[in-house]
Amino acid sequence: MPTLDIYAQTSFKDRIGLLMFLQAHQSRHDSFVQAAALQNLNIPASDFSTYPDDDWFNRHYNVHIQLTTLVQPTANISIQNLYDYSWDNEDDFYTWMQTHTLVHQQLDQYFLNLS
Repeated sequence: MPTLDIYAQTSFKDRIGLLMFLQAHQSRHDSFVQAAALQNLNIPASDFSTYPDDDWFNRHYNVHIQLTTLVQPTANISIQNLYDYSWDNEDDFYTWMQTHTLVHQQLDQYFLNLS
């Protein structure tokens, strides 16, 4: 599975980069739904391909909370950041993106180790 690492440096003002991130991110979560099902964890499919609004952040956070059943973030990662921060300003965007990248790296490693 490809990772989202290449999008970790996406700029807050890079609209095209953000749209590319959202497409890749949707693909990653579709893969997680399928991989989690193989582990007997039912993660509902969600549309994460559109530009985030408050509902997007809430739904996304809830999916990541469900995924912690399989992978607990390490102590240096606060998954709560995916709920507390959004893309409303530049500082929050970078905090969210950094946390999110770390969470996805751990998920990728978990699923990679299963194969």
